[in-house]
Amino acid sequence: MYLLKSEFIRAFTAKSFYFSLVFGLILCFIGFIDYGLPGPWLIPTVLLNTDAYSAFEYAYGNSIFALFAPLLATLPFAGSLASDRESNYLKYVLLRTSKKVYIQSKTIANALVGGGTIAGVLLVSLLASLVLYPVTPTVPPPAVGAFADLRVDFPLLYCLIICGLGFLFGATYATLGLACSTFLKKRYTTVIAPFLLYILLLFVADNLAQITGVDWLTSLQPIASLVPFSSTSNTAWLVLSPMVALLGVSLLILHNWTLKDRDHAS
Repeated sequence: MYLLKSEFIRAFTAKSFYFSLVFGLILCFIGFIDYGLPGPWLIPTVLLNTDAYSAFEYAYGNSIFALFAPLLATLPFAGSLASDRESNYLKYVLLRTSKKVYIQSKTIANALVGGGTIAGVLLVSLLASLVLYPVTPTVPPPAVGAFADLRVDFPLLYCLIICGLGFLFGATYATLGLACSTFLKKRYTTVIAPFLLYILLLFVADNLAQITGVDWLTSLQPIASLVPFSSTSNTAWLVLSPMVALLGVSLLILHNWTLKDRDHAS
């Protein structure tokens, strides 16, 4: 319990955590600017609502925030195992506790800070949109992708579900980054590796959909897990299952690391 508390404090007091939060909010603010800041010049059209929920969707889902979200999730603490190894702090800790307890504590803290970063940015952005924009839509909102019925009937609940997906998304990619640190030695490589995988899968799924003409392949893009309205083919299963699979593989890698001899941790 002491080690978990220590890892928790390290994760949530790291400068990189606050940097990720601020940078994520800046990216969403750029999305609000692109959507159109509130005022008499913001005129609704058939394709553009000027309500708070549509502004929130656009600010995070149609901006570069959704592209850099994996990097924002891994930056705070995913590279801490590599840092502990480089500084020899890992050897000191393993003299006092087991690798299993160490990695469990680090995994929990890392997942919470990674998920908290993405969910925190989304919640602040949602609150900002509710303050800045009217709640009532100017035209009926489109029902697209996973949880579409909730978007029409319970838009606030729908946006809160998106924030929950953001937490799961951030926790998943943060855990993937931590798993990468079991075989990647440098901190910066463990931080950027999940982001590069995300971009690669995004590119592959998009090109497969274009080449084959099969629309549902766009739902295999990893961005669909964060932006459920990114494709008309998105379903709750297609949104959640990739994150569950990725999280499961990452946890398996971490578990396998704990089974290795202690000397291999150095």
